[in-house]
Amino acid sequence: VLWVYGLLGHNPGRTFLRRVMRKLSRSVPPFGYCGAQGLSGVLWACARFSFDPGDQQVFDLLDSARQQLQSFTPAQLTRLLWACAKLQRRPSGEFLQAWLETARLQLHLFEKEELLLSSRSCSKLGFIEGEELLR
Repeated sequence: VLWVYGLLGHNPGRTFLRRVMRKLSRSVPPFGYCGAQGLSGVLWACARFSFDPGDQQVFDLLDSARQQLQSFTPAQLTRLLWACAKLQRRPSGEFLQAWLETARLQLHLFEKEELLLSSRSCSKLGFIEGEELLR
């Protein structure tokens, strides 16, 4: 749902965003039923509307994403990293390494725009290994 709001440019408001993030983070495990599209779309929409869901929710979402990164498409990998950069939330080293390995395996599938956005996001996050891969 949030991803669609983001695509349409319709900001549903902080209260709605807070409620959705709270509901998703209370699942067991947190954000566990979102899948690749949901995880990348939720954080992307939050970043698009300049809504920072907070330390714990971002940590939980990224932890869930890390466990599923191999099922992410290049577009989803790009959205996730872009959102982290926009929210100024540097993921853990473990997450970044998992992201790097997944991106390396799919590098031939990235569109030019995805490579550019991912490279810029790596730069903003100070993730030098990611920048070097995407050059």
